[in-house]
Amino acid sequence: TTVTWTITDASGNVTTCEQTITVNDLLPQLECPENIVVQAEYDKTYNSNVSLDPPTWGDNCPDPVLTWELVPPTGYETQYDVSELTGTGVYPNPNLFYLGTTRITYTVTDTNENTKNCSFTVTVLGAPEITCADDITRTTDADVCSATFDPGIPTLNTGTPPISWTWTITNPDGTTQTGSSTGNAPDPSPTPIGNYEFQLGITTITWRADNISGYDECTQTITITDGQEPVITSLNPIEECVEALSEAIYYPPTIDINPTRPDYFLFEAGSTSLDLDLTTVTDNCAPDCDYSVRWQIDFSPTPDPVPPHNMITQPSLTGTGQLSTYTSDIKFPGDGVNFTNIVHTITYWVEDCNGNESAPKQTTITITPRPNIIKMN
Repeated sequence: TTVTWTITDASGNVTTCEQTITVNDLLPQLECPENIVVQAEYDKTYNSNVSLDPPTWGDNCPDPVLTWELVPPTGYETQYDVSELTGTGVYPNPNLFYLGTTRITYTVTDTNENTKNCSFTVTVLGAPEITCADDITRTTDADVCSATFDPGIPTLNTGTPPISWTWTITNPDGTTQTGSSTGNAPDPSPTPIGNYEFQLGITTITWRADNISGYDECTQTITITDGQEPVITSLNPIEECVEALSEAIYYPPTIDINPTRPDYFLFEAGSTSLDLDLTTVTDNCAPDCDYSVRWQIDFSPTPDPVPPHNMITQPSLTGTGQLSTYTSDIKFPGDGVNFTNIVHTITYWVEDCNGNESAPKQTTITITPRPNIIKMN
């Protein structure tokens, strides 16, 4: 505003000057409500009934204008029409807000184009999100067919307490065990399962976390393998005689056997006399495990009955299953020349149903010769 001042003296002289008065308009007043946090409806991605406090706003001059702008949470931008992202006046109540953080910015503009703005957020929290502890693979504890330990607890990534926790253990044999606990602030973690005896095989632990907005599940796998070998505790030595003579005929000046020299012990196919006694086997997973047997026979050298009586060694024999399942007869040579005992070796191994093989265990089979027939003068 311009004010012109004029002064006139007694002689009629006039002088003028101007004064400028500038009145600055104050900025509008605006204060947003506090940020708010709400829970989503159960098993939903939103809360459809959120009411907001209005902002406090005004201006010293009449007719200020209030507008708002909404920025949706990440991932939900397409849920809004363009017309729903801006508006005039107070944001309408009640309204729907999606999971995540929505930002609302108010702006007040007065008639002199002075503006002021403020923002606040509406955060919608959803169902819990959990991550199970890492899968575990472990061998059985010593001398038992299981492993006992605490498998750990899941991590609560997000979720407002109270959290209702449940777990279900499904054992390899199909049986189940369950438990539950409640997690409250400030630490809404579940109560640990504690030491649990996990059976041989694969066990699953399914965790579930519930709150007012929904639930989440995760699964942990526990694999227990048998890492202990079976043991053959003891084997008794075996003694057998060579086959009986059917006839002995004297041929001067030597003695010979007719028709053949049975200087051997004949193990007939199907005989169980050389089978491994499985009661001598100990294993951490017995008696729930069937054993597989393998064997090897190593023959000692014996003299050839035919002069010059060179030493002969038969090749070793090997097989799987009990010796009674071997389909051929086995001859264990004796000494028909010097008439001494001949000691052969049988080595056994057993493998349990989990693929663990025992250390070798040996026994001996001693072949006693026939009587030495000599010429009597």
